[in-house]
Amino acid sequence: MLGTIASKLTSYMIAHGVIPKEDEEIYVFGWTMLLLPVGSCAAILLIGAVFGQLLGSAIFLLFFSLLRSYAGGWHADSFSRCFLTTIALYGCCLLLHLYLPQAFWDWAVLALLLMSIFIIYRWAPVDHPHKPFRDGQKQKNKIASRITVLAQSVLILGLMFWQPWLKPYLLWAALGMAVTSFTLLYLICHPYKTA
Repeated sequence: MLGTIASKLTSYMIAHGVIPKEDEEIYVFGWTMLLLPVGSCAAILLIGAVFGQLLGSAIFLLFFSLLRSYAGGWHADSFSRCFLTTIALYGCCLLLHLYLPQAFWDWAVLALLLMSIFIIYRWAPVDHPHKPFRDGQKQKNKIASRITVLAQSVLILGLMFWQPWLKPYLLWAALGMAVTSFTLLYLICHPYKTA
């Protein structure tokens, strides 16, 4: 589906003289790479809106994306698998958020933060053949992922104690961090096998 949309956008640009025909493959790839995260984010926000969790879903995406950009983790081998896996992981978080009794939110946030800090400090960043690090990037990402997980955790814990009315959103933030940690841990436990 994304490939079809990317092809149509590229064909439109070629037909209107915006790009030359010989660059078609590059633009199809570029559009696809742009549409994938936009599509996943739009789907998550739409699902969140349907369940009355639009702001929480946006917070989930913010914390997930920021930590994920430095920590790395599992990457799907196809666009459709990436999209479906992302939506499934978000769906699990949505169910947890909707059905976990509020009395357990503090403990859930604390457990998710501790788990995320441990996994990020122990294994991040994780290189993946579908998205390898450039030269020197791994050490920079190691430092950045540790700073990010600590800063996010301090922010969440601080707000949890000083602004308790924010707890529903702080659970979303902790869930975003946890999903990043789970994708990283999955790759550690199931290393990608090269041919």
